[in-house]
Amino acid sequence: MQRMAALCSIGWIAAALGVAGCSRIDVAPSCPAALAIGQEGTVSGNPITPGAVPTYQWEVIPQSAGRFTDANAASTTFEADLEGEALIRLTASDGLYLAVGECRTLIAPSSTPVVDVAVSLAVDPATVTVGQTARLICTSVGADLAATLTIEQTGGETVTLTTTSEGVALLTPRAAGDLTFDCIGASLNGSVSEPAVLAITVVTESDGDDGGRTPSRGGRR
Repeated sequence: MQRMAALCSIGWIAAALGVAGCSRIDVAPSCPAALAIGQEGTVSGNPITPGAVPTYQWEVIPQSAGRFTDANAASTTFEADLEGEALIRLTASDGLYLAVGECRTLIAPSSTPVVDVAVSLAVDPATVTVGQTARLICTSVGADLAATLTIEQTGGETVTLTTTSEGVALLTPRAAGDLTFDCIGASLNGSVSEPAVLAITVVTESDGDDGGRTPSRGGRR
């Protein structure tokens, strides 16, 4: 009995000899097949032998490939840090046996693409006069095409904006003054541009060169 207990305390010897009464443990760790840098995935061990396995230890090779939320938990989260193949290893022990299992995760570059959405905003004609219709024109100018273009008034006396096509809105100011507008572009994947800001000054039409003075009808007889 003492010899059997001694063999059971050395798990791999007991397994090789097939000693009766020894309960061998095993682990089959699972990990994501692929992650991108900055992404997280669940890694978990699967003790085949029923009963509590009190000791777990996760490690990744190379160490710079990522990190674990809790390296001593049966199931935990792994966050990818370095592009390449990561070997994820789990060592588990029940006090008698030591079991080691491995799985592999391919780490790709960041899944968040570098998106360059930018827009510009202009007015036509360049001089906006009271009572005349002008066009606000928002244009996608970034490396990534803006699929939607939204124009909004952000300052001055409120005017009505009538959208005629994507990125084009009409306005007809009823009073002189300063107005400001923003345009924001968004790509198909939801990336949003910085606002393009436009400030315009609405002026009145000239009354002519005579200064508006009425000629005299004559003097005293």
